[in-house]
Order: sequence, then C-alpha cells, then structure tokens
Amino acid sequence: LKILRRELHYYGENLVIDNFELNQEIWDSVDENLLDINRLSFTDCIFKQIDFQTKTPKRVYNSKFQACKIYVYRRIELKDCVVFNCEIINSDKNTNMYNNFSIFIDGSELTDTRIIECNLTGAKDVKFHQCIFTNKYNMGNLQNCSFNRCSFTNAIGRYYKCGFNQCNFSQQMFKEFNFDADDVINTFEKCK
Repeated sequence: LKILRRELHYYGENLVIDNFELNQEIWDSVDENLLDINRLSFTDCIFKQIDFQTKTPKRVYNSKFQACKIYVYRRIELKDCVVFNCEIINSDKNTNMYNNFSIFIDGSELTDTRIIECNLTGAKDVKFHQCIFTNKYNMGNLQNCSFNRCSFTNAIGRYYKCGFNQCNFSQQMFKEFNFDADDVINTFEKCK
C-alpha cells in the first residue's frame, strides 16, 4: 500500500482510504490479506476500469465505480455509491438461495449494470436504471427501490414499496412464487 500511504486514515482499529482514484495497477498492489480482515473501507473514492477478481472491497461508502467487474465472494456493503456500466457477479458456480454471497446496497444508484446470481438482501433506497438481473434462485429482499427500464430473468425477490417503470419481466415467474400478494405495495408502469 505504499502508493496509497498519503490517503490512509486510521479510525480506531479501522483503516480508511479516503478521496482517492484507483485503477487496475493500484488495485493490484493492494494486499489481499488487508482486504480479508474486513478492517479496510473506502470512502469518497473512484474505482475506474478495475477487474477486482478475488480482491473485492468489502465496505465502500460514497464512492463511484466505472466499468468495473465486482465479484461477490462474501458480504459486500455499498452505501451511497454510484455504479455505472459494471458487472456484479456471484463467482461461486455452486451458489444457492441460502448462501452468504450477498451485496448490501443502501442509498445508491446503479446504471447500465448487470447483476448476476447475487443476493441483494438488505437493499433499500436504491435506484436501478437500465440494469439486467439474472438469478437462478432468489435475489433477496429489496425495499423502497426504483427500477427504470430494467430486465429481469428468473430474478425472484421480495419487493416492498418498490416502483417498476418500463421493465421487462418476460422471463419472470411471479405467479408461481405467489408474487400477487405483494403487488398492492409495489407499482408497475408500462412493464411487460
């Protein structure tokens, strides 16, 4: 982390990287063990064109991701972030609906992003624009989220007070999963 030394801040036992732009070269220099101990977090940072592979950040606040590949190996927390033109992928081929491969997104905005096989349990107050969701099992619980021109493929979830505008559910199976009971608290406009 020599290249980041000036941007490091300690808060008790936690280490924070603040107000820094990271590219692939810088990210490759980050010690994977430091990420794994879950004491490192990022705030007000920009992640640009990074293929994270196994070194996915665990806690990111008020930051931007541009053209990145984010692999979900375990819990990841994104709060008040902007995610544009990215892929968020559960990399475990043996995933199932009971796994711990969750991404917690709070108060963020995702645009032109593919979310594949990830559990979004805990997502609230998130705006999704032109995103693609694919999940063989369960996307989890989403609350107070808005979906604009999104596409869903078998991405079953429990949506509470969510709004869907011009979304494509052509490969969705809501009725088989008793989704009708929740329709009264969600809104659908010009969806198919």
